[in-house]
Amino acid sequence: MTRTRRRALLAGLTAVVAATGYAVYDRIQESGLHFADLAGQAHVRLTADFSAADVTTLAGLPDTDRAECNETVYEFDVVGPKGTYPRATMVTATEDERLRAFQLRTGRMPTGAAEVLLDEGTVSSQGLRLGERLTLSRRTHKLTATLVGSASRPNTRDVGPHETVAMLPIAAITKVTGGDPGGCYQMLVRLRDPGHALAYRDAVLKALGFDPGLTFDEGLRKHI
Repeated sequence: MTRTRRRALLAGLTAVVAATGYAVYDRIQESGLHFADLAGQAHVRLTADFSAADVTTLAGLPDTDRAECNETVYEFDVVGPKGTYPRATMVTATEDERLRAFQLRTGRMPTGAAEVLLDEGTVSSQGLRLGERLTLSRRTHKLTATLVGSASRPNTRDVGPHETVAMLPIAAITKVTGGDPGGCYQMLVRLRDPGHALAYRDAVLKALGFDPGLTFDEGLRKHI
């Protein structure tokens, strides 16, 4: 093969690849799809002011394997027997471990609205012990909870590298924020079949009657 033919062939292949890439990009843009690295093994993130009824509806959709509220709350204080840890961040300790952005290190997962995990760095540096009582407060809302374990720092962009991080069930977070019991502003979803992602989006819009703002995990690009 001559150099001229090789160059012509390479140019043709480049054009095909570019055209294919633009076509996929255009399809994604026209469909209004959004992608991000989601927590744990979540496939979809939904963001809106969800009522308790909305949460139940989304959890019951045919393509849903698991759906849970997943809140991140900033700027609250943690008061313990050895001091105060201001400007902490609170994340949801989901029941399904596949939706968590952290890993349990010591103790056990919190249950109910009166138990909490703290990041392992804070527990170690402050000499905290399991069973100690902590008070979490934000504005006029307070919650007293028992420290039942420590966890790794969540590996998401929502959490910084230094602040204290508390992991609580959604019921406990609602008490600290004063939010609607049973409702939330963000949900994470595992699908039964990632290949049904677009069908799931259509089912969500139909079931809720409004667009909750769907973000798909980066891993779903190959399925869409």
